[in-house]
Amino acid sequence: MWCLARLLPLLIGELVSPNEIHWESFLLLLTIIDYAFAPITSEDTDMYLKGVIKYYFGKFTQVVQ
Repeated sequence: MWCLARLLPLLIGELVSPNEIHWESFLLLLTIIDYAFAPITSEDTDMYLKGVIKYYFGKFTQVVQ
């Protein structure tokens, strides 16, 4: 599943509108996954990840509504 999620933007990314809220939410989730499972992180990375997660939850609530 993780492999499919990482390859999906390469396979169909040009077919999806960049303003599509579902697509943006998916790409944010991929960013969170990349940083969360990185082998090495720093305090700056942790702070950035915290901000991305907050932004993702905001976008996700828009998608759900």
